[in-house]
Order: sequence, then structure tokens, then C-alpha cells
Amino acid sequence: MKKHVIAVALLGLAFAACKKDHTCDCTVTTDGVTTTRTQITGLSLDSIPLGVISIPLPSLLPARDTTTQQPLHNVNTRKTTYSKVSMSDMRAACYASSVETLNDFSVNQAPGIYTVTTTQSGTKTYDCKIE
Repeated sequence: MKKHVIAVALLGLAFAACKKDHTCDCTVTTDGVTTTRTQITGLSLDSIPLGVISIPLPSLLPARDTTTQQPLHNVNTRKTTYSKVSMSDMRAACYASSVETLNDFSVNQAPGIYTVTTTQSGTKTYDCKIE
């Protein structure tokens, strides 16, 4: 009888221990290039007419188109806690490592005056472990 009680208690403990809270701790490393293209359409005042004579005014902001590139390197951490999951489910959710392509694109503009286009391209590497 004692053996049966101990076996049932151990079996109950094993089931209770199977599902618990786990945390996936990931280090996310981003490597690549940030490319910024600035296009300025230019800004000038029209000539001021003075009767028969008009005086041309200089450009207030000359038109230009420039592109710059800077290296991109960021390291961040991300922790995600999963509640009441088994260790096998946790291993499936918290992958050891992976790599994905980065291609983010944004545009900031004042119509008719300037446009700034920023592109980040490269790779994101995830290295994760279960806590």
C-alpha cells in the first residue's frame, strides 16, 4: 500500500512539474546598412516686379539630391514568458537560433519641398535560450 501511495504521489508531482512558466531569452543582433536619400526640390522667391524693372532674387534653398550610407549594428534582448507550458512546447516556441532578412523602408516628406527616404537592409540574427 505504501508503495502505491508513493508511486501515485510521484506521478502527480511529475504531471504538476510538466507544465509551468518558462521564459525565452533572445539576443537579437542586427547587421547591415542604413541608406538615406534626401531630395530637396529647392525653394526660391519669384522676381519682385518694380514697374519695368524686375530684380531676380537668389534661391533660398538650392535643389539637391544626396544619398548617404552608414553601417547598421544593433544588439537588443527580448524576453517572452509563456505560462503553463510543457518543456517540449517551450522548445518549439523558443527556437535556438534563426536568421531573417531585414528590409525596412520609411519616407518623410513635405510635398513640393523635400523627401527623405530611409532604407535599412541587412540581417537579424536571433540567439535564444530557455530560462
